[in-house]
Amino acid sequence: MWKRRLSVVVASIAVLASATGYFIYSDGVERPPDMALLQKFGSHTGAFQNATCRLGTPTTIPSELSKLGVDFMSCDYDGTLRLGFSGSHLGLAIGPGWIKGITRFTGSPSRHGQVVSSTDNASKLPANIYLRSIQEDWYIFYQRDED
Repeated sequence: MWKRRLSVVVASIAVLASATGYFIYSDGVERPPDMALLQKFGSHTGAFQNATCRLGTPTTIPSELSKLGVDFMSCDYDGTLRLGFSGSHLGLAIGPGWIKGITRFTGSPSRHGQVVSSTDNASKLPANIYLRSIQEDWYIFYQRDED
């Protein structure tokens, strides 16, 4: 009888620990899959290519991109353009400690992050910037910061 009670207690503790771990370690935010971003880029390549990035000038999201769900746009010191999506049909792309979107830069990708075949599981990798190639100079990026 005590073995049965012990197994019930152990099973209950395991379930409770799993549920607690989920809420502590998971931000519960849906990340847009690579395929959704690839389709968005493929369907509206011209709108993305028309986005300009000039350091020292305010970054204004072009209305074409805004209509596509882009709500974050930045221009880095080296001319790197970063576009983040959130809400709508792509899922939230900005969460605590991470951001996912589309980026454009020239030069070696290794200067900007680690090239991977997919960023869909990058949330499980160590903190870094992960890049998936779309076409020349264009990448899906997933930036994961330290926990």
